[in-house]
Amino acid sequence: MGGYSSQTLDEEVITLLEEDDRESVLIYAGDLDPSGEDILRNLTRHVDFDNVEHIAITLEQIDSLGLTEWPGKVTDPRARKFTAKYGRLFQVEVEAIEPDTLKSL
Repeated sequence: MGGYSSQTLDEEVITLLEEDDRESVLIYAGDLDPSGEDILRNLTRHVDFDNVEHIAITLEQIDSLGLTEWPGKVTDPRARKFTAKYGRLFQVEVEAIEPDTLKSL
């Protein structure tokens, strides 16, 4: 999915997880910016996955993959909390990772 999940999608996923006895795993690849972090927080607040794998983008990947940080959006309502956590406001788009590299993650 791209962006925030809807209540309808959340409810659909919850129903599917309840009907399936296998372990539920969320694999998340998203932007490293205030909204990207909040999308993951929001989804896992509504849907209880057994395991959450945040594969991209992490702070460590910025250096290891040579990704470029762009200025963050000061108008984002989550900017203050993000800045407090990382000491600066920035954004790195998941599309900056080469497709083969992202697939390998």
